[in-house]
Amino acid sequence: MALRRSNGAEVWMLPRILLVFFLQLAKAEPPVAATGVVHELQSEEAFVRPASRRLQDFGPPTPRYVWQRVGILNDSPVPGYWKIHELGLYYGLECDNRVPFTPEDVWHTGTHRETEFTTSGMQGMDGSTETWWASDCRQVLGGCKPFTVGLGIDISRTRLYQLATDNANLAWNNTRPYFEAITVKCIRIFQSEDVRYKTDRIAIAQGTADPANPRIITYSAVTIFQSVAGGTWSQRPPKIGTQWRITNLEHTVGRWALTEVQFFEDELCTFPLRGYPISLGQDNPLTTGEANAFDSNLSSWWIANCSEVPGSIAHLTYGVGGFFYGCEPQQAWIGLDFSDTITEVRCIRFYQKPPQDLSDQEQRRSWTRGIGLQKWNGNGWSMVERFWDPGQNITDPALEPTLATPYVGNAPGRYENTKPPDRAVWRLINDDYTKGNWRITELEFYTGEHCLTGMLEGKPLSMQGPSNFRLARYAFDIDERTDQFWESSCSRGPGNTCVPLEAWIGLYTRGARPIVRCFRLLQSRHQDQQSTSVQLHVYQEGGWIMDSLHRDVGGGTWNRRPAEPWTLWRFRNDQPIPGQWRIHELRAYKDPLCLLDMTQGRPVASGYLKFSEGPEKANDLKSDTYWGADCMSCTVNATRKYWIGMELPHDAVEAKSEKLMVRCFRLWQSENLDQQVQRMQFQLWNGKDYVLSPLSRTGLFSQLGGGAWLRPSASFMTRWRISPTTMEDKYWRVTELEFYSDAMCTQPLPRTGEGYGGASPVTSGYKPLKTPFERLEYGRFWSEADLGTDNKTEIKSGLLLEHRPSESLPAYFGVDYLSQSTWVRCVRFQQGPLSVDQVSSVRLQIWEGAHWKDSDPELSELEMRFEGLGGGGWQRRPAASGSLWRLENGVEAPEGWAVYETSLYTDPECSNESRLSGDPIASGYAPHNRLNKRPAMAFDGDTATAWVSQCSALPEEHRPPGFEEHKFPVGCNASEAWIGLDLGPKDSADVVKCVRIYQVGYRPMQSSSIKVAKWTGVLWQYQWSLENLGGSAWEQRPAAPNSMWRLNHAAEQVAPCPGQLKRNDKRAWGISDFKFFKDSDCMEEIQGGTAISSGSVENYIVAITDQPSYELSRSRDGSQLTTWAANCMLGWLSTDMSKTNCTQEWIGIAYSNRAVEVRCVTYVQSRHESSKCCDPASQVELQRWNGSDWVEATWQRTPPQPAVATDTNVRPVVDLGAHFLKTGPCPESRSTLAMYEEIIEEKRSRRDSESCVVKLTGAIQLLTAPQCLLHPRCANVINEEGNCCPIGDLVDSSNRCCCNFLNDEEIFDDEKKPKDFRDALAFEFATVWMSNQLPLPGLLATIAVYIATLFFPPNAEAKVAAWVRQCMPARTRGQRMRLRLRQFLATLLWPLLVWRTFMATSATEVARRIKWLILPNDQRPPPLQYWKSAVFLVGGAAFAGMLPWILIGVLFGEIMIKLALGLCYIIKLFKSPFDPLDLRDMHLRSYLSRTRVKQEGDTATALDIVGGMVSTFVFGLGYFMKFLFDVFVVRAQMLTFNLIDSIEADKIVDIFPGLLDMLREPGMLMYNAMYYSSQLVSFILNRAIGIPLCQGSCALVGSVVMVMILYGAAQWLNYDLFGLFTSARQMVKATR
Repeated sequence: MALRRSNGAEVWMLPRILLVFFLQLAKAEPPVAATGVVHELQSEEAFVRPASRRLQDFGPPTPRYVWQRVGILNDSPVPGYWKIHELGLYYGLECDNRVPFTPEDVWHTGTHRETEFTTSGMQGMDGSTETWWASDCRQVLGGCKPFTVGLGIDISRTRLYQLATDNANLAWNNTRPYFEAITVKCIRIFQSEDVRYKTDRIAIAQGTADPANPRIITYSAVTIFQSVAGGTWSQRPPKIGTQWRITNLEHTVGRWALTEVQFFEDELCTFPLRGYPISLGQDNPLTTGEANAFDSNLSSWWIANCSEVPGSIAHLTYGVGGFFYGCEPQQAWIGLDFSDTITEVRCIRFYQKPPQDLSDQEQRRSWTRGIGLQKWNGNGWSMVERFWDPGQNITDPALEPTLATPYVGNAPGRYENTKPPDRAVWRLINDDYTKGNWRITELEFYTGEHCLTGMLEGKPLSMQGPSNFRLARYAFDIDERTDQFWESSCSRGPGNTCVPLEAWIGLYTRGARPIVRCFRLLQSRHQDQQSTSVQLHVYQEGGWIMDSLHRDVGGGTWNRRPAEPWTLWRFRNDQPIPGQWRIHELRAYKDPLCLLDMTQGRPVASGYLKFSEGPEKANDLKSDTYWGADCMSCTVNATRKYWIGMELPHDAVEAKSEKLMVRCFRLWQSENLDQQVQRMQFQLWNGKDYVLSPLSRTGLFSQLGGGAWLRPSASFMTRWRISPTTMEDKYWRVTELEFYSDAMCTQPLPRTGEGYGGASPVTSGYKPLKTPFERLEYGRFWSEADLGTDNKTEIKSGLLLEHRPSESLPAYFGVDYLSQSTWVRCVRFQQGPLSVDQVSSVRLQIWEGAHWKDSDPELSELEMRFEGLGGGGWQRRPAASGSLWRLENGVEAPEGWAVYETSLYTDPECSNESRLSGDPIASGYAPHNRLNKRPAMAFDGDTATAWVSQCSALPEEHRPPGFEEHKFPVGCNASEAWIGLDLGPKDSADVVKCVRIYQVGYRPMQSSSIKVAKWTGVLWQYQWSLENLGGSAWEQRPAAPNSMWRLNHAAEQVAPCPGQLKRNDKRAWGISDFKFFKDSDCMEEIQGGTAISSGSVENYIVAITDQPSYELSRSRDGSQLTTWAANCMLGWLSTDMSKTNCTQEWIGIAYSNRAVEVRCVTYVQSRHESSKCCDPASQVELQRWNGSDWVEATWQRTPPQPAVATDTNVRPVVDLGAHFLKTGPCPESRSTLAMYEEIIEEKRSRRDSESCVVKLTGAIQLLTAPQCLLHPRCANVINEEGNCCPIGDLVDSSNRCCCNFLNDEEIFDDEKKPKDFRDALAFEFATVWMSNQLPLPGLLATIAVYIATLFFPPNAEAKVAAWVRQCMPARTRGQRMRLRLRQFLATLLWPLLVWRTFMATSATEVARRIKWLILPNDQRPPPLQYWKSAVFLVGGAAFAGMLPWILIGVLFGEIMIKLALGLCYIIKLFKSPFDPLDLRDMHLRSYLSRTRVKQEGDTATALDIVGGMVSTFVFGLGYFMKFLFDVFVVRAQMLTFNLIDSIEADKIVDIFPGLLDMLREPGMLMYNAMYYSSQLVSFILNRAIGIPLCQGSCALVGSVVMVMILYGAAQWLNYDLFGLFTSARQMVKATR
């Protein structure tokens, strides 16, 4: 023996051989091995006594000892070991109040040795069915004998056990409750399904310890449960209805043997039940167990283990040889345990085992001819049904069959079942696919014809079986509630769809066999839950056969089948429907004119979506109710799927007419295009199917509409309509329509509505705009389509049609004249005012009798197709050529187009006599709830009202009906907006030559270009255009060139002026006054003219700081305090300061076609201090009208022409513009006026323009410095920074007209001045001539010098002198003549002789270099060195050309030195005559000056101190002025080299601090002195020479100046004149 540990408890495991040995010694049955839980067994003698088997149903007798253990023991043998997956012990009778335990409390009789660690007792009670306890038995040793193995719980440590022990010896009445509390009354067990490892009978056992030896425990059985199933949870006692079985109702000769048994939950044996086999028992569990009867195998069987019944006499009748081997009635049984599931068995199928041979069959019959079906009722088995072979004659009432079962009997060897007899069951089954589960609200079967009598009653059956009995019952409860229905549960199709012949529902008439001749079906209103085709089946010979087929069954309404021929008619869609198909009203008539109603019947339909949309709503005489197909988007496989119609009584008189039963019909479809069909079928019922009606050739009716009564069978020319031709999907609003029978629109045809001959509107469909409340004031059959012909032109009294050509759903609107055929020759109608609800082209269409057509031989194309339409006003077509004129926006209008007034004229001068008149027409308008913006507002003569185009901004509160949520695009493309006149059918104009227009001031709502277009009878044709228009004033086109001038805002101020309020938003540009002048100095004002502008601030909320008005007239009212304010994008009807932008704003004057020339302008920019106005412009541009466009004002300049023209020096004629910078200057910083009181009149001449630039030579720098700051006029009107004279590089040399040196120069061609001194001097010409001529003499001189060097002897000068002296003295005339001749020749040759002497005697570097070139080694050069001679000749010629200019420079250099040295004379004047080192001179000085000469050691007096302070202050100011002078000098030099930006001198002196503030004026005086001094040379040169036209001459003059400066500076530095001057200065100071 070995000690094993199991689940925390120590268990002694006794070898089986030893156990058997002790049992033999004790002469007892094999005991149950005991396990010590609380205590440990001490010796191997610790084994249990045999247990006594005692059945106790009423509780234990008064015990002497309390049991310590509870559990279960096998009460039947186990072929192998007992395998328990899970066990639960309960004190409650319903398996409640489970026995508590811990792992140490579990006891068992031993475990399988091979798996003792994984199959211990705790594994059978651990809450998992995946583990198990296995008893210590072996199949090879015979398995487990009854009452030998078990599993349980030791309760000795529980509180209930302690209470029972404490009260054990009391009276039984007192003790019993304590013992009842520890008695197990219910178990739940999950044992193995394998018959080798399960037991059929289980005993609840109690274990009591021996008082003498507590280690010995005796077990007694409390309750024994038979037929315990395996493979599932089994509860004992079982629940009611969880066990069913069949039993034999008669004796069997042999033991009852069954091959197969099946239980079903439905009466037709269709739905098998799955359970766990139980039975009375079997001979051998391994070969004839009850599981064999449920294995679907006919080669295995179960044989009942029937034992002899005490007192039975069956052996006398059924015995063999005096012994009875069979089963008594109701002794043998077999069934299923359904665990915890309560089940109902309604049908059984079984196969009784046939005998092996004939002798066996005769001797031992092992089958029965009567079967009983029993159910566990909680206390025992109760009989539910009895089935007998129909051939058996049962006389005992207690055994009579409860149900006729024709398929029970003829056993054995065949399947028997309890299915019902023929015709006992009828059903409807789907004959078509369904998209969802089939749903039936009501179903009625009748035995009488026409479903009038004989309605069947019975038990509902369905495809789901009894599990769905509650829902199947709803189909036969005679209650049409739609929330109680039967629904299929299909699985063969995808999702919840049903394939044909899958879903069914029927009626079981138990005990009756009727014949069904008619049925009524109420299916679901949803087609996804319908079957359009059904079969009627009858149950015969144990299966279903078809009785009849019925097609085209609808839903949502009762459908009777079979139906009499010609008693049904319907409309069916012949195309998909984007939305839900809705029909408001439906009528059929006996006569062709739709006058005689047909017999009323019951509406039928394919279904409907909502309860309020049933087909009866289409026949309730109300146009606001409707039938709606059961789909929200009937597009997928929806063609010919939805229908609505009428079922007439079976005896209706119309049926006699057969196919002609319906002669006319009217239809009122939904006004929504998505909820109507354009093509449908009209069908009649022929008894089996629906066939097409002969009302049309094809049975189809197409081009249908909705929203009003529709008469598809109307006759020819009784219906007319207009339809848009655009292929764009959109809405089309028609506010009024009039048809005329004549081409002049004078003979109107009848309107729709009461009192107009019965005419009715024809419409394709529309968007409803009237609320249900608003419809109450109209009749029951009132349609919104009537608004299109009610003689009211308001938007709310119109019809909003849907136009969808992309879906072949064009919009149309017209009139149905019933029986009156007529002609339409003229059409007048009004469209919607917006581009979203109007079209530009429509076509007139005529009803041909079967369809609409676009043409007719009697009507021309012009009478059928109408182009160039607008909106918001009457449109007349056809119209003659010239009877319509219009103005189109020629350019994009970003926020729409608004016009106060306009007028058209046939005279080019816009005379009143030629003004046109007529009905206003337009492209549309922007509706407004308060303001009238219709086209007529542009022709009412009132500039306070305006027409606003349809493409303007439309606030949400002003959006027209139907577009409340629409996001309207803002802005008009070119030619999208237009306004004009309809002159009428009798008037026309061939040409419009003049137009006057008054647009709004808001530029995004203006059109700067307007096209004039004429109607040609076919289309609009462009004539001419009005260009560059403004707003807030009358403008007239055409206008003569130069008849209009304007100032254009070019740039805004970047920052506010000092002292001005800083604002978050920009403000408008304002002009208080402006004038144009004909001269350049603004002296001669141009009189007359009217003000024009880009637009004014027109509508705003007036604040306290605002002016009463900012209209244009305030700019020319003579007051400089009133202001015109440009609109600057602030808006029109409201202002939005965040969008302020004054770029391209302008103001000007129109001179009534009178040409003028403006050369100067003055204006006052407003400084008004309100939130809206005004910020001045920093740049403006003067523009003129050139006859077709606004252009920058220019004046022609013809540059001077050179004497010798080349490709580079000839400059073209240029036009100088008028773009002005630095406008809107800030007031002076010391001004005491408020900003809004500042009046700064600005003057700009054409010379002040940034565009006024002339090209001169680079030598212009000789006249002045290039910086703009040094030219006051340029600094004031151009810029203080950068260069102006010239602007850029010297090569281009572009100079502004404001340069100082150009002030008196002729710039423009219209400026002519007389000739002056400069023209006579011609300095530049002389310089150029000399520069061109001097090189030639220089070359000759060089050649002469060269020849002299080569050919003159070194002593040539001495020889010539001797030669001349030879004639001395000359006494005679001949000698004197000879002497003079020689002297002349000597003088002529003297420069050459001197040169030769210099070359011969000089030892300088210059002489040495020259001799190296022309006289190397004092010898003539060899031929190979002649190149040196060439170099000498070229260099000499060049030097000779420069020599005169160098000499001039040297001359001026000497003069400069002399002037500089003249300063020394000033020093001499201040020299003291007294010598400070001579005491006598000092005494003399003191005596003469009466002033004591102070020494170093003297003490200063108060006067000395004051004098020193004064002198210090004076000298400080002097040095500061010197510092300021240096600053100005440095500034000028840095500006010259472009090292810094321009700094105005007054800005420098303005920053003087404190006491130096008094030096501002002296500082500016010093600056002006420096400036004018710097301009002195420029003035002299300008006066003497003029503006240089040639850069070469100027460069030459500059070179001479450089030579002068270099020469003078060289001498000054060479002689240290700076040092001498400084020494002299110090000497003067020391001797002062």
